[in-house]
Amino acid sequence: MKKVALSLVAGLLAAPLLTAPVAPALAKPSAEKIQAQKDAQLTQVVIDYVRGARGWMDGSYKVSLEKKDGDLLIYYVNYIDGDTASNLVTGEGVSFRVAVNPVTKKVERELY
Repeated sequence: MKKVALSLVAGLLAAPLLTAPVAPALAKPSAEKIQAQKDAQLTQVVIDYVRGARGWMDGSYKVSLEKKDGDLLIYYVNYIDGDTASNLVTGEGVSFRVAVNPVTKKVERELY
């Protein structure tokens, strides 16, 4: 009887346990990752605006966050092919700035 019990215990210890896999604890995203996601969403708002309002093709301009102005974020839309040093000085450049409301995720207005 002891041999049977020992064999049974040894068999149970050697057999893999049939249990449901344990889900890893959901890690809380870092503040940097959350901010990067918000920045990407707001940049996409500007890209969508430029595509609709100006019809510019992707790759013909760059979008960069310039500054915060009160509750709005100011993005600079730099038209790569259309601006030269001479037309920027004379005020004839096509690049522009937009004010984005981060709460509504909409372009509030264009700035020149």
